[in-house]
Amino acid sequence: MNNIFKTVALSLTALLYAAQAATLDIYRDGAQYTLKTPSTFIGFAPKNVEAVCGDVKIQTFASTACKESSSLCALKKRIDRDDDEATAARTQMRLIDTMVNQSKPQTMDAKAWLYWSEKIANRYAALQKKATIKEREAKRLRELFLSMAPSLQARYLSHACGKNLQLNIPAGLIGVDIFYEADLPKSGELTIRSVAELRNRSGIDIDVTRADIYFVPIARVLRPIEFRPWIIRESRIVPMGKSRMERSMAMTQAVPAPDEANIGKISHEKTRHYRIQGLHLPSSGEALQAEVGRFKSDFTKQNVVFPYTDPRVYEAVRFKPPFTIENDRWRIKSGKRVVARKVYGRYDGDEYLIFMAVDHDLIVRREPYISKSGEHGIIFGKKVKKTDGYTLEVINASAQKKALHIVERIPVSTKDEVEVELIDVKADQPMKYRLQKRGKLTIDLTIPPRKSTRVDVRFRVTWPKDMPVVY
Repeated sequence: MNNIFKTVALSLTALLYAAQAATLDIYRDGAQYTLKTPSTFIGFAPKNVEAVCGDVKIQTFASTACKESSSLCALKKRIDRDDDEATAARTQMRLIDTMVNQSKPQTMDAKAWLYWSEKIANRYAALQKKATIKEREAKRLRELFLSMAPSLQARYLSHACGKNLQLNIPAGLIGVDIFYEADLPKSGELTIRSVAELRNRSGIDIDVTRADIYFVPIARVLRPIEFRPWIIRESRIVPMGKSRMERSMAMTQAVPAPDEANIGKISHEKTRHYRIQGLHLPSSGEALQAEVGRFKSDFTKQNVVFPYTDPRVYEAVRFKPPFTIENDRWRIKSGKRVVARKVYGRYDGDEYLIFMAVDHDLIVRREPYISKSGEHGIIFGKKVKKTDGYTLEVINASAQKKALHIVERIPVSTKDEVEVELIDVKADQPMKYRLQKRGKLTIDLTIPPRKSTRVDVRFRVTWPKDMPVVY
């Protein structure tokens, strides 16, 4: 009777714990998994995972034993079994070596000797083959396991927690990313999808009713070109020895198949904050994707170049997004076909540009203007005037005419005493130009097939003769 009451009590306890709402909060520097559980098993988590029961931190310990029924436990048991079988085979091989080396028969029966030699050789070869296969399989499974979890040792709580258990998971083990997908039609509107991608390799299976994601984009190596103003600064003479010493000081200081994941409804709460209602994310290392939202927009295709910093001409798509684009990573599709899996974009005013590819048929060269007023300008009374600029050569190597949007610049100054005037922009083909804030100069022109176009930009800088400047 007592056993029956004990079983019922345990069942009720398990149901009570299951009814508690587990939550997950993912931040840039880690994640917090809050749950109620009668078990002391955490998972195959790293040793720096932190467990807090209520308000009290409790210790965790590692164990090679695994008594739970999770998919990682099953995989770990397969690894252990293969290791044990390989070790057993190697042990039998050493025993055979010892027996052969120590055997000293008094009489030699050639027929029997040949018979047992063949038996021993076959057995030895079979053991060697089995050991090699099991070692390779264990190595393969071990690599697979470590792609799903950070540790091969299971981690347990020092004692069960009867309150809310909060597991503080280190950064990088539960990853979240937001990227965008653009479906580029031959005509009509551009379809944009925002997609959330989650990945769990913490060694802890996540099962929550609510997950909050506080997303911060990861810095990328290849970024699109941003416009930077060309600042005129007052020239200052600094002793060479001191400059080198300062630079030196600065350098010194700078010095088995997992459970199937599923995701519920995901909503965009506010900028860089997403919420998921219902998430089952086992520790598998595999990406789980879900659509956050989609919209349609008119778009234009455009070839764009930033010659002052990069001579490459980019094939770009320009459109006006109805909401804030929070991450500049994109995947481009045309119908069902994926055109590009990892391209980047950026804002250009209130419009957005996606840089899809490089147009190798358009070649841009930029050469400085050799001023007749010399490097230091000409003095007029108390002021120095210098005419300066550059020349752009654009070559169209294709058999089709091509339109090009050029983003250039002229100097700007933060001092009222320094004046900058755009004198002229000339080209041997029809073109339009526009001088914008911060010295940004945009030029639009069309280059005929297999032709080149020359664009000359001239400006004048005026400054007091007792205030040398550089730009």
